Order: sequence, then C-alpha cells, then structure tokens
Amino acid sequence: MSEKPQRADWFRQPEKGGGALFELHIHDLDFVYLLCGKPRSVSAAGTRGDFGDWDSVSSLWKWKDKHALIQGDWHHPRSYPFQFGIRIRGSNGSLEYRFRVQGNVEATETAEEELVAVHEGSVESIDCSELRDGYVEEIRYLLDCVEHYKPIGEGNIVQATAVLSLLEDEKISLETGETINIK
Repeated sequence: MSEKPQRADWFRQPEKGGGALFELHIHDLDFVYLLCGKPRSVSAAGTRGDFGDWDSVSSLWKWKDKHALIQGDWHHPRSYPFQFGIRIRGSNGSLEYRFRVQGNVEATETAEEELVAVHEGSVESIDCSELRDGYVEEIRYLLDCVEHYKPIGEGNIVQATAVLSLLEDEKISLETGETINIK
C-alpha cells in the first residue's frame, strides 16, 4: 500500500507502467508464489485510476488446502506511508510481519517493523533489529551467483515467467469478474 507515484505519470498508464497491478502488486504475488507455489485458481477485484490503470487490487489465490488474500493499492492520498505486511496462520499459531515507512521504501533508517508470533494464549514480539534489508540481500545474492558462476536458484526466470502469467490471469479476472482456473 502506498500513495500514487509522483515522479512520473507513465507509472500509472496501463500501456507503459501498468499501474499498481504491474508496478506494485506483482511483488506481493512473487512473494506468495515463492512461499506457496502455483495456485489452482485466481480471482481479483479492484478499482481503476485516473489513467484507466488498476490502482487498487485484491486477489484471492486458492490451492487444494490453503488460500491467500493478496492486496496491492496505491489509491491513497499524497504522504500516505508505504506499507507491506504478511500474516500467516498455521496449525499451531499465527505469524505477522508489518513494515511501514514514510516516503521512499528504501528509507529503511526511518522504517517501522514489527514481527509478532501468536500462539494459543500468548503473544510474542520478535526483535526485527537484526533483520537484513531485503533489497540489499537480493543484490548480494545476484552478485555472488555471478562472481562464483553459480546458477540463480531463487527468483529465476522460470519463477518470473510463472508470476507474470498469474498476473495476466489476475488482469483477466479484474476485467471479466471471473475466477481463472490455472492449468
């Protein structure tokens, strides 16, 4: 979730940047795909922005025994902080991570992070101060693969292609209102 990009209108133009669907929501889809794999079906609902782009998207991915609700939204007023979060419910409890920063997402020195584990009858706050910057770690990982001639095991072209295909399925669902069954 964030404010609309202010640096250039092309981010919000469907034929150029693709709006929040392609510029923001895709990162959430990539993360869910990494955690859970390819779903059996996807459906999505949202609202369009000033340029006809999808600037608010809520999607539902379903597998045989689980589901994920994924939201991407930049339909907020100027100065709305960038926020990311994930909530995972397991058989013995829940885990929730929240990240919030005013302005640019890379302003990590002013970011607020919270990681909470909830078990039956207890809530535990987990210290986030030792967590590494995900953007920096992605770059380090790529450089290590290149420097040591190692194949890229995570975030590879197969995963990127699969996530783009699922994003296109979501776009069809947004436009038609239909649930898309994945082959």
